[in-house]
Amino acid sequence: MTAVASDRIPLLTESIEKQAGAEETPAASQIDEADLELLRSRLTKSGLLLIERLLANMLKDLEFTLAERLRRRAQHELPILIDDILKEQFSGGPGDTKGKPEA
Repeated sequence: MTAVASDRIPLLTESIEKQAGAEETPAASQIDEADLELLRSRLTKSGLLLIERLLANMLKDLEFTLAERLRRRAQHELPILIDDILKEQFSGGPGDTKGKPEA
């Protein structure tokens, strides 16, 4: 047990020395106003570029989704429309243009 306790003491000493050394160095929060403004500007610009890129990708995805939805609906509804028109044409329904091509 004595060996274990003696192994821990240097680690504690090193930790205390690191804390003491950290107190001597200036804190990262102590930057001048010009550096802060530059950092703020860079962060804002980068953030806006990210938003623009995400928005452009979202619009592409939305456009693809809407086009795909339109394609599926047309694939389903167009045959129904064609059947309705053919039935109407050949049954003498509304307009009674049986056998006559529409202009």
